Amino acid sequence: MKIWNLIIVVMSVLMVIVVLKMKAKENYRRDFSISQKNMSSMFIPTQINNAQQDTGRTKRGGMMGNGMMGGMMGNGMMMRNNSAVKNKTDANGNWIAPSSAKDLVNPTLKDIEAASRKGKQIFDSQCFTCHGFDGKGDGPAAVSINPKPADLTSNRIQNQKDGEIFWKITNGNPPMPSFKSGLSSKQRWETVDFIRQLDQKNK
Repeated sequence: MKIWNLIIVVMSVLMVIVVLKMKAKENYRRDFSISQKNMSSMFIPTQINNAQQDTGRTKRGGMMGNGMMGGMMGNGMMMRNNSAVKNKTDANGNWIAPSSAKDLVNPTLKDIEAASRKGKQIFDSQCFTCHGFDGKGDGPAAVSINPKPADLTSNRIQNQKDGEIFWKITNGNPPMPSFKSGLSSKQRWETVDFIRQLDQKNK
């Protein structure tokens, strides 16, 4: 009897061990499945957020830092131009605006002095890195840009209509980006007004 009792006890212990192992294995599979789901839910939004951040960077205007000519340096080196407009050049390879741009009316002419003062602030923060403070195309980033930034004091630029310059600021031409999203329409016209003052400033 004692032997049979011992055998029964041993078998009972083995059965308990087997049951515990089965339960442990089942719990492991369940926890692993939950862990995988949690990891997936954490990873997918991160990818989406990164994509959104990248999209946000491509949409910002500016040339350096937080703005400046489309993020050429600083927060977004050589940013893509978002404009869908196909740019044209003249026989000399100079960028030209469409003829329709000549008909655009500058709405800031009523207070040109105030507008050009605001335009200077915009220019100093958004454009000087490539075009230089005096607009001669000799800014600190100009040495590494091809084609070189335009000399905004030149007759070629100053002889253009306000609407043509406004159109170029709006649409951009790589490496110059579009400022359509980075600056409001009013700010772009104010920048045009300041560019007009560069001609007088450098005489």
